[in-house]
Amino acid sequence: MSLKKIFYLFGFIYLGSWLFHFLTHLGYYDSKYLLTGASFVVVSTLLFFGVVYLFYKKGSSNKIVHGLLVLTSLASIVTAVVLA
Repeated sequence: MSLKKIFYLFGFIYLGSWLFHFLTHLGYYDSKYLLTGASFVVVSTLLFFGVVYLFYKKGSSNKIVHGLLVLTSLASIVTAVVLA
C-alpha cells in the first residue's frame, strides 16, 4: 500500500472515529460542544486531506506543506487530549 493511501486511510479513520465518538456520547456533551467539536473535526480532516493532496501534487520538498501536515496532526492530538 502506498504512503498516500495510508494517509488517506488515516484521515477516514480519524474522521469516522471522532464522529462515532460524538454520536455515542450525545447525552454527555452539550449541543454547543457537540457542534463545535464535530465542526472542528470535519474542518481539520478536510484540511488534512487537502494537505496530503498538495504534498503529493507539489512534491515532498515543499516545507509549507510539511508544516501544515504536522499542524493538522498536532491539532488532532490536542483535540483528543482536551476531549478525553
